[in-house]
Amino acid sequence: MGGEVSIQERNTLVPFQTEWHPEPTIYLTRFSGVIIEADMEAWAAELTTLMNGRDELLYMIFDLSAHEKFAVNVMTMPNVASMFRHPKLGWSGIIGITPLVSMWMELLGRTTNVRFKLFPSVDDATDFLLTYIRIESERSRGADSAAT
Repeated sequence: MGGEVSIQERNTLVPFQTEWHPEPTIYLTRFSGVIIEADMEAWAAELTTLMNGRDELLYMIFDLSAHEKFAVNVMTMPNVASMFRHPKLGWSGIIGITPLVSMWMELLGRTTNVRFKLFPSVDDATDFLLTYIRIESERSRGADSAAT
């Protein structure tokens, strides 16, 4: 256990906090302060590991409303680029972005298959994602019963 850092300890050391919202359906990341490349790479590696261990899609909410500066180009970071291309990444909700980040997200959406929607609050993003997940689940059950 010597060098290990718990998630709660880590969340006090980096400019983001992660939590299930609700577990295990939607993964919420709240960014704050200045976001640098090393933090983004660590965050993306953690999410990729999480997605690798799942059978179902992972839906995410990115809350950037408390961030001060986004000092990275995520497409030049291998872990981040790989995470956004992961086949287990479902829809994402994004809150609190600046016009510059919005332009970056549009570019990301065109260069990857990232599916995202902008929202004014975490609650609005959660409502959208839970509704989307419910509809997809019903559609999938309907297709499964039609095939049998």
